[in-house]
Amino acid sequence: MSASSGAAKAARGKFLGRFIVSPVFLQRAVIIALLSFFFLLAMITAFSFRGHFGYLILAAAFLVINLFTLTGIRLRRSEAVQIFEGGIEFKGRFIQWHDIVKIDFSQPGSPVLALRSGEKILLPESIDRREELAGYLKSRIRQ
Repeated sequence: MSASSGAAKAARGKFLGRFIVSPVFLQRAVIIALLSFFFLLAMITAFSFRGHFGYLILAAAFLVINLFTLTGIRLRRSEAVQIFEGGIEFKGRFIQWHDIVKIDFSQPGSPVLALRSGEKILLPESIDRREELAGYLKSRIRQ
């Protein structure tokens, strides 16, 4: 471990909590992935028995759906918000509390963080316990 990574971890402070992607969103995606996989297998079986290329085209379509769904699941899992004493971490990026200028709650369920640099970060609707996260962010940020 380098000295700079140790200093970065020290600047974060103590870990306070984590807000993960809601299990409801992941459950829906897993159901779609499983159904598309079973239909893929059914279309491959039908193609092997009947020999019509329409089944092969349907199998390819279900394969594409399955791949996109599995990719979406993987990307969604990285959208967790971690809370530290020194700030928050979202999508691998650490943002200190003093860098957050304002929190906009005008979009229902999705707070938008305005940073000093002018950048805006939208926290996704799929985060579990959004209201608790929003309340904590309000308490930490002086607007």
